[in-house]
Amino acid sequence: MKNGIMPNASRSIKGLSLEKLDARIARLEKAVFNNQKTFQRNTTKIGSRKGPTDGIMTLIQKGFFDSPNRRTLGDVREHLTKIGKDYSSQAVYIALIRLSKSTGPLSRPKAGVYVARK
Repeated sequence: MKNGIMPNASRSIKGLSLEKLDARIARLEKAVFNNQKTFQRNTTKIGSRKGPTDGIMTLIQKGFFDSPNRRTLGDVREHLTKIGKDYSSQAVYIALIRLSKSTGPLSRPKAGVYVARK
């Protein structure tokens, strides 16, 4: 033993070589994870998902937020109801907030007002 470190300590653990440990780990991972699908980001297209986000995305495509008038939560809910999509204020509000993040299609210049991001 030199400086408190055993020679070849990094190469074997309790008589098992690293090659054997690697092979064992590979077998275990294959047995546990082989049948599972890998994670994929949700890439569903507009209209294929349901809910207030899809309704708001439909309004964005129709140019509802492009008008010079700034849109409020009440305006959005009223227009969604006109096109047959009736959601609670809370659900629409959450969808508007999420779509108004820095990478989203909407902008929120002040609280309660939403416009299309340019």
